[in-house]
Amino acid sequence: MAMHRTVPLSPLSALLFFLFLPLALPACSLNPFKEQLEIPGQNPETLRSLEGTQLPVSKDLAARDGIHFLAFGDFGRGNEDQYRVGRAMAQVCASQGCDFAILLGDNIYGDGVESATDPQWERKFQLPYAPLGELEFWATLGNHDWHGSAQAQIDRTQQSAQWRMPAPFYAVPHLPTWLKLFTLDTDFLLREKEISSPFAQRQLSAAREALCPGPGDAAAWRLLWGHHPVRSHGGHAPVEPLRAVLGPLIRDCGVQAYFAGHDHHQELNEGDGYWQVIQGAAAKTESVREGAPAPLFASDALGFSWVSVTPISLQVRFYDVSGNLLFERSR
Repeated sequence: MAMHRTVPLSPLSALLFFLFLPLALPACSLNPFKEQLEIPGQNPETLRSLEGTQLPVSKDLAARDGIHFLAFGDFGRGNEDQYRVGRAMAQVCASQGCDFAILLGDNIYGDGVESATDPQWERKFQLPYAPLGELEFWATLGNHDWHGSAQAQIDRTQQSAQWRMPAPFYAVPHLPTWLKLFTLDTDFLLREKEISSPFAQRQLSAAREALCPGPGDAAAWRLLWGHHPVRSHGGHAPVEPLRAVLGPLIRDCGVQAYFAGHDHHQELNEGDGYWQVIQGAAAKTESVREGAPAPLFASDALGFSWVSVTPISLQVRFYDVSGNLLFERSR
């Protein structure tokens, strides 16, 4: 049997070994996700909502017997792919009809905006979606948006005919009584410290008040959206902490679908009685990971979703950058 002699490392060699070891190992062996949970650098308690102020008049859809909207996130790059997806959205809206869009966060890459008049608004929002005309975009904040001024994205609502973010969490107004649609800022629902904060607790309380059934409640559909997913076959960040927070809300209020971005692909998965739609492919895509349970649909194609809701049905369609239908599902 061959014998192997162990040679001890000098102090300098040992130091260099441990300094450069992480560079020599595959990233997945150290962290299975492409990023850790970011901690927003701003205090959400300082945000001023626009409640009680004069807001642009939104389309009143209360009498409608059908609502159609776009859902997409992770879009504000100003690259050619964003413009291509925007043109495909206009094509689908022209043929299928669109009442508004919900934006799933990471609205302006890479570090948000500094003001409500930041020049990035034109290149990364106004121009890419100009083909959609006067369509209203109801937005939520993503982690990249917190790199800049979150308040500026709220304030933009008063200066734009399309942009809508009256608060960091809110219900979309002027909808039929049979539809409820609410958004949360999930950046502050990911870590134990933030979850117990007054800001997080106000969000969750407001969501319950808006979504959970009450006396005389005639809502057939209760839909929720935020930036981070609760189940995903992408690789950005852990999903379990947010699922533990939102799971009771979704269950108790009977939410049928949750929409999210963050992971740069398209996906529909189902579990615990509700759908989750992931749409983070509006300007960039990344590969889809395998894993159980398998999703109902997943694709790394650039694209977006079109959602149709009536008092008796919910339909989600997934489209690519050319406006081709990739997948659809109804319930």
